[in-house]
Amino acid sequence: MGFYTHLMRLNCHLMPMHIFISRLLAPESILLHQPNWQVQHQSLLQLKPLKFGLPLEMNWIFFSSQNGVRFFFEGLDQGLAPEAQWACMGPSTAVALQQSGFSPDFIGTGEPFSTAAAFQAFAQGQLVLFVGALRAQENLRGEVGRYAQVSTLAVY
Repeated sequence: MGFYTHLMRLNCHLMPMHIFISRLLAPESILLHQPNWQVQHQSLLQLKPLKFGLPLEMNWIFFSSQNGVRFFFEGLDQGLAPEAQWACMGPSTAVALQQSGFSPDFIGTGEPFSTAAAFQAFAQGQLVLFVGALRAQENLRGEVGRYAQVSTLAVY
């Protein structure tokens, strides 16, 4: 039984529930609109921008999060290589990139292993710059590193 299903069954008993979720929820989230639920939601992460410089050569700039997109463009103080292509881990990251004025050339599934597998047809043997957090997970980069040259750029 999934967590949400379990909560829904508990809710059937009409007991007030106090729930804390450690990330911000969208206003339309179903969790915020359940009878007898008091939901507190806030992010426990404190994100801060880092200074960075872009490498001179890259074929792809790959974003794995919306925060990566935001901090990249906020901290960018030099021109971009016009031939660089844009890649995003999933659809929500792609929307963030589009809102920054750029169209992604590749959009993954949002899951590291299937995204890496699909990206291989685009980036085999190329230079891929992964933009993201200083302490980001290595799953996607490790998989892409099997078929492409990867480097990382911490922007927050």
